[in-house]
Amino acid sequence: MALRGNSEWVDQAESDFLTSDGNARADGNHSRPNWTDAFGTLQGRTCGVAVLQHPSNPRFPSPVRLHPSKPYFVYAPVVLGELTIEPEQPLTSRYRYVTHDGPPDAAVLNTAWIDYAEPPVVRIIE
Repeated sequence: MALRGNSEWVDQAESDFLTSDGNARADGNHSRPNWTDAFGTLQGRTCGVAVLQHPSNPRFPSPVRLHPSKPYFVYAPVVLGELTIEPEQPLTSRYRYVTHDGPPDAAVLNTAWIDYAEPPVVRIIE
């Protein structure tokens, strides 16, 4: 699963990544975060998109490959070694996208990930 940010973010000093572990482009490559956010400036305003990994995904949390200069990242479970997909056995991976205006807010994204990974259970008692 990959995400490519806006072309205006290429070589932009304000463009970067933020992971759930607090890593950025410089130190986040091949880390294993719950979520990764790509952000930058468009028309003078900061915005971005985070991709949240689901705990049911193979090799969760999968390593993330952060491109060293472009607004591109990919979750890559094969970084950990060979991954066999058996014939007629479905491989399902789940992700949630969260867009935002302004810089990424780690607290908000952590809460969004918890809500996604461990949704509340509602029971109706009559």
